[in-house]
Amino acid sequence: MSGDRKTVMIFGAGFNQLELIREARKLGLTTVVIDPQSDPVGKQEADFFHRVDGNDYEMSRSLALKYKVGGIVTGQMEKPLRLMSRLAKEMGFIFNSPQITETCLDKWLMKRVLQSGNVQCAKGILIGPNDELTQKLPDDLIFPIIIKPRDSFSSRGVYKCDSYKELCSHVDDSRNYSTNRDIIIEEFLEGKEYSVEAITFRGKTTIIQFTKKFITQYPYTVELGHLQPADLTPGEKESIQKLLQRQ
Repeated sequence: MSGDRKTVMIFGAGFNQLELIREARKLGLTTVVIDPQSDPVGKQEADFFHRVDGNDYEMSRSLALKYKVGGIVTGQMEKPLRLMSRLAKEMGFIFNSPQITETCLDKWLMKRVLQSGNVQCAKGILIGPNDELTQKLPDDLIFPIIIKPRDSFSSRGVYKCDSYKELCSHVDDSRNYSTNRDIIIEEFLEGKEYSVEAITFRGKTTIIQFTKKFITQYPYTVELGHLQPADLTPGEKESIQKLLQRQ
C-alpha cells in the first residue's frame, strides 16, 4: 500500500456498492471494503477485502485503524449507518452524527422533526408493540390510510389500506419489519411520488438530483424504477429547493 495514497473504507461489496468501489479506485484511492458475505461481487474490485458482520463495531474499527483509513462511505445501504456514525465520531471523520443518523433511520423521529420545523407532512400516529389496534382512529385519520414499520427501508412492510379489515390483515406483517415492532399509521396522500437527492455540508444544502418514482400497484408500495431528472417544471423545482434549503 503506497504511503502517499489516501485510503477509504467502503461498507458493502454488493451490486449496489460496485460502482462506488470502482469510482473510488479511479480517484486514486486505496479501497478497504468490508461486507457480511464471504464472496460478494465487489470483492475482486477491492484493494483489500474483509468479511465483517454488519454489527461488528470492534472489527470495523480495528480494520480502520490497521489501514489508517481517511474516511468511510457506503452507497444505497442503510444497515451500517448507525455503526458508521459511531465510528466516524470516534475517528474524527466527516459524517452525520449518531443523533442525526438515528433521526434519519427512524420514521417517527423524522416526522416529529419535520413537524417542529413547520414542514407539511402526512398526519400519523405511533402504535407500540403492546398497544391494541382499535377500529376507532383519530378523527383526522380516515381511510384510505398507510401503515408502515417505524424503522425499515425499501418500502418493506408498507401498505395502503382502504378499510379497518385491510389494516388488521397487514399489521403483523408490517410489525415484522420493525426492530421493536412499532408501526405508524398515516393519512394517505394522493399524487405522484418524488424524491430529492441532496448533500448538506457545513450548513449548505446542494441538490444533486430530482427523482420520480414508479411503484407497484397498491396495496404494496415497492419501487419498480426511477426517472432522472424528474419531469418537474422549473417552478416546482424552485419551490422544492427553497423548502430543502430553508434554515
